[in-house]
Amino acid sequence: MIRKCINTIKYGTAKARAIVLLALLFGIGAVGAVVCAIVFRQILLIFAMVVCVFVMITLAQTLVIQGAVVEDAGNAETREERHSGHAKSQDAGKKVDHMKPPVFAKRKKRKDKNTVDGENSEDNSPVFAKRKKRQDEKAADAGHTDADEQVKEDISMPEDGSKLQEAPGAEEKNGHHKRKKQQKREADDDGQIAQDKPKQTEEQPVAALTQETVMTYDRKKVKKTLHKFKVRREHRMIFVDHSDKLQVKQTPAYIWVEKKEFHLLLIEQEPRHITIPLYQIKNITYLKKQPANEDIDYAAYKGSSVLADMFRSYLPDYLHSTVVDDLSAYKNLYGIGNDIYVTNRSASALFDLLGVEFQVDDRVTMSNKVNIYFKEAYKSNILLRDNVIDANGYADRISKTLDNLAHSTISYAEFKDTLNLMIRNKLITQEFASYYMGVRDDLNR
Repeated sequence: MIRKCINTIKYGTAKARAIVLLALLFGIGAVGAVVCAIVFRQILLIFAMVVCVFVMITLAQTLVIQGAVVEDAGNAETREERHSGHAKSQDAGKKVDHMKPPVFAKRKKRKDKNTVDGENSEDNSPVFAKRKKRQDEKAADAGHTDADEQVKEDISMPEDGSKLQEAPGAEEKNGHHKRKKQQKREADDDGQIAQDKPKQTEEQPVAALTQETVMTYDRKKVKKTLHKFKVRREHRMIFVDHSDKLQVKQTPAYIWVEKKEFHLLLIEQEPRHITIPLYQIKNITYLKKQPANEDIDYAAYKGSSVLADMFRSYLPDYLHSTVVDDLSAYKNLYGIGNDIYVTNRSASALFDLLGVEFQVDDRVTMSNKVNIYFKEAYKSNILLRDNVIDANGYADRISKTLDNLAHSTISYAEFKDTLNLMIRNKLITQEFASYYMGVRDDLNR
């Protein structure tokens, strides 16, 4: 045990060294407390000794647990490496013919086998000899040529080259055998098509709307598209700014909720219908100050067309730098599913349909210096500045936040500090603060 402690101090991590040193200090403290208790005859020193021993044991167990976890992780990595190496060796041992697809290889093998069987049977079978003799006699009597003879042979012979039998039962059995082979070939072909289809779908590029294709969407085509994809009357219209997974960039879309699924109809050259289960959408995220170019962004929708007129109110608002001679432009985006981001003018539709929490990750919301009520007011102010909600919507959200603050269990001093902090940051007015101060006073009486 002593050697392990020494090795840990020499070669261990900083955290492990700290734990060992603290354990040793508390062990020395325990011994000192016992000695002082004997010398000064104070019962309190016995309690101090017990506390030191307890802390020392806890630190020792923590060190042992960490060592076990590290050891288990190392063993797991070793097992995984061995398993992957074993799998690679097995794969290397297999000889696979990558030049021929499995379906066509089976088919060729089957054909070769049937051809060999057919040649042997045709040359040596007595049935074939009798049939040829009869055909020769008929050809001699009727004056047929050798070419006509060959045509008759091709018609009478099965495609798979199997033997011909004169008995009716044998013919039925042969027909059943041929049907089974045909069904098997069709099943193999279907399997090959099913395997190839996803690859074709993945490789097929998504055709985005251009200025020319935007002009092709008149009111009749839009109405027909909505009817084709069964878009509900309670739908909303948005602009999807971008999505890497869906390969979407600055595309208009219709959204609605039906049967516990979020539906997204992207208006592209060929409309796409995307469905996402509602349980996968847990919040609406915020993407602040994304670089933008007002001249290039959404250029296809700034002209005069049916789609441009319908979706113009959902184009993003642009922010500009306050630095002199800096012409940079920015836009704030709102996202769902960690990949689909819409414009700020489209965010209200997401809040209306989904009713999920608004999540903002920045230095204010991640700070421990302000409470949750200030953070909620701060997020409501973001929605107001981005034109997601209007003044009435902001008043409703702030009133709900301040009412929860007044009815909370925080101290009166923290309550007043929170109100003052909101006033200084221009989140609420003095009238709001005075009103909810009175609500708090009434509750305390």
